[in-house]
Amino acid sequence: MFTDIKLNEFTSIIDLCNQDNEGDCTAYIHHARLFVRGDNTEVMLRFDNKALHRITIARIEFNHTRSGYGTKLLELLKEYGKQHGYQTICIESVLSDEGYAFAIKHGFKRKENGILESMGGYFGDYLLDI
Repeated sequence: MFTDIKLNEFTSIIDLCNQDNEGDCTAYIHHARLFVRGDNTEVMLRFDNKALHRITIARIEFNHTRSGYGTKLLELLKEYGKQHGYQTICIESVLSDEGYAFAIKHGFKRKENGILESMGGYFGDYLLDI
């Protein structure tokens, strides 16, 4: 079943998105997923069941890149994860040079995946122990 998460637990993340968006974002929870969307900003996080002990960054788009928003989001997720018993943060589907650079800079390690390994490059999921 899904992890029980509540929108009021994520005011810091919503505030961060509002700041980047330079206006209000819409935020809601659906099936253990946090969605925050604005005109220029989008974050989708998955809080996987307690068996996986994982928070997954499924989508992240900040209007102001290279301005510390991603790093701040990661800090907030680490703090939340430690408080709620999560062990890992996953960046799902790294597909760009920027995503790869962010993952490596913050200590994420590529998750082994035989199919993606054959493609070469940096494609795939990256994991960080909290």
